[in-house]
Amino acid sequence: MDIRDNVLQSEKGAEAAWRGFSTQTLYIAGRLLECDDNELEFYPEQVEDLLVKRGKSISELVQVKNLTKRKRFLRD
Repeated sequence: MDIRDNVLQSEKGAEAAWRGFSTQTLYIAGRLLECDDNELEFYPEQVEDLLVKRGKSISELVQVKNLTKRKRFLRD
């Protein structure tokens, strides 16, 4: 493999990582801004991209993915 191929692969990986972090940040910020439930607590980058708790109980685990150009968010 040519060094230029390695550089291109590295650049593609960096772009994908940046896109993923940006999507996660926007999703979490949106959730915080839209939340009107004072009992919910948000913990980014815990078990998944976002852990949402109500008291001591887990309310949601969210994994944010860039599957296509259209953003999709997976919740459990």
